[in-house]
Amino acid sequence: MPTVGPGITIGPGITIGAGTSGGGTTPTAVSNATIVATSPYATGSSYRFVGSSTSYVYYSGLSGLSFGTGDFTVEWYQYETDANAFPRIYWQSDTAGINYPVQGMSLEGTNPYAWFSPTTLASLGVGSLGVFKNVWTHFALVRLSSRLYLYKNGTQIGTAGGVANTSNITGGTQRFYIGGKAAGGLASEQFGGDITSFRACNIAVYSGSFTRPTSALQTTQSANPYGGSNTSAITEGQCIFLMDPT
Repeated sequence: MPTVGPGITIGPGITIGAGTSGGGTTPTAVSNATIVATSPYATGSSYRFVGSSTSYVYYSGLSGLSFGTGDFTVEWYQYETDANAFPRIYWQSDTAGINYPVQGMSLEGTNPYAWFSPTTLASLGVGSLGVFKNVWTHFALVRLSSRLYLYKNGTQIGTAGGVANTSNITGGTQRFYIGGKAAGGLASEQFGGDITSFRACNIAVYSGSFTRPTSALQTTQSANPYGGSNTSAITEGQCIFLMDPT
């Protein structure tokens, strides 16, 4: 099995310690996901998931993911190849069941959904996501002033003015899975394809349509690093984690 950096072995079911890998935070564990030399940028790498309940990476013990009722941003690049009905891009819960607390994101082709607890399912009102499979696509879920916004390649999609949401997001110490639902979820709930530059921040990084990033995301940045407008600076401590195997 290939090794990426000191003491970081990538392979099914292998647990690795916290640290840094490239520009990002090393996952707590990697299962049946490999680092591949492909990305939306000129250079870089991604995690490749096979679209099964045993293929994921996860982070644990990140209390900063308890966003409360405040602003936040979760964003990522994906190249989705699966034909699964309800693929979860990410899922924060120690089990596959919907147990409180939970947060998660599903892109289903006709409408994306965000989970914040067993009883809170937010339809983002898109109606159609357009073309997003088999092509690198940037998505960002942003809560700003108690409203949720979804951006695709820098353009807000869905309900104009966002969707009202005041969910109290807790449970930051639970496992935060990327690439599918928690281990044991249904086959239809898993993501197949590549994900990179997955970043979670405790601020609203975007306040309107913005210029799609043209290089790997960072844990800190200046305002509007790619030109345009509506992109906030990120200072030390505001980025909770960044998954980027570059």
